[in-house]
Amino acid sequence: MLSVVAFGGSPQFGGGVDVDGVAVRIGLAPTAPPDFHPDRLAHRRSALLEVTAFSCNYRDRTFLLRYQQHPAGRFSPFGSEFAARVRAVGAEVSELQVGDRVVSDHHHTGEPLPAGAEVEGGIATNRSSRRLLVMSVAKLLRVPDTIDDTTAAAISLNAQTAYSMVRRLGVAADSELLITAASSNTSIFAIGAARAAGARVTVLTGSPSRRAELEAIGANDIVHVPHAAESAARQDAIASAGRAVGGFDAVIDPFYDIHLPYILRAIRAGGSYMTCGLLAQSPQMQSRLATFKLDHTLHDVMLEILPRNIAIVGNCIGLRSDLSRALDDRAAGRLTVPIDSVFGASDCVAFARRTFSDPGRFGKVVLHYGDTVST
Repeated sequence: MLSVVAFGGSPQFGGGVDVDGVAVRIGLAPTAPPDFHPDRLAHRRSALLEVTAFSCNYRDRTFLLRYQQHPAGRFSPFGSEFAARVRAVGAEVSELQVGDRVVSDHHHTGEPLPAGAEVEGGIATNRSSRRLLVMSVAKLLRVPDTIDDTTAAAISLNAQTAYSMVRRLGVAADSELLITAASSNTSIFAIGAARAAGARVTVLTGSPSRRAELEAIGANDIVHVPHAAESAARQDAIASAGRAVGGFDAVIDPFYDIHLPYILRAIRAGGSYMTCGLLAQSPQMQSRLATFKLDHTLHDVMLEILPRNIAIVGNCIGLRSDLSRALDDRAAGRLTVPIDSVFGASDCVAFARRTFSDPGRFGKVVLHYGDTVST
């Protein structure tokens, strides 16, 4: 069975895709079916899945760059979200049946693995493009019938993270929330999660052309700050947005290494700043930080948060209940899942190019293994 894969560092395989200045080779390759034995101890609480569609996230860039260090001819599936159908289940599985449609549950608490736990918490797979997967049922969640495979393949990791942050911040109907990096996938889902909770949402973006799309998914106000803005201009623009609402109750920021501490003066006393990641996840991305003309230190951050009792909170993914709530909101029409484009397997190079190197992307890019035509 053919799967979309990234090849090792050789120009003779696949098509080239620029990922942060590195030519990554993407193509189709045969992947052997995994061994699956329902009565084997290791598989009794697992399911054999056939992936119908998958998508990638910012974190997948790092894996693609690492694969280029592999010997020529080696390849690896990639990606961290999928939609799949259950083809077989283990002998002790009662939660799922053959034919069920599922997504991956990346449930993560940050606590040490408890005794007797079925599986480790966190990302379910780094190889969601593989056509056949064996996975513990503890890492799977059934998809409502009203959600199609394309949407299902785009929703699990970003939505689980966004709904976790909204829950942990206590976002409610009277909350004033600021969300940075508004065109990033995590922020897009955070906007939807916050609006589903009834909050008023201001977003920060370096792309003024995105106003219509951001308003369509629920942004109330849009603050444009160019990436190359000097630190004083950046801080003034963000602080002005905070004064306009009497100070934000909370901030959701996917990239702390861009926005701290500029964002802190926009938060009211006793408010919260929550981040779930950073831009410089690879050596290639570290060079991009120079574009943002950052000049802050930990000392600057502490001087902002201490006098006004501001909480800085880290967030890594979320709980099963967060993903379940996101799926329920999507099924009920309370959550918009913007799909930028959909590609078929034969267009896998174009899929990767749109995902990782096209600045025009807005929303999730999905590869569907059915008869889907590129859009």
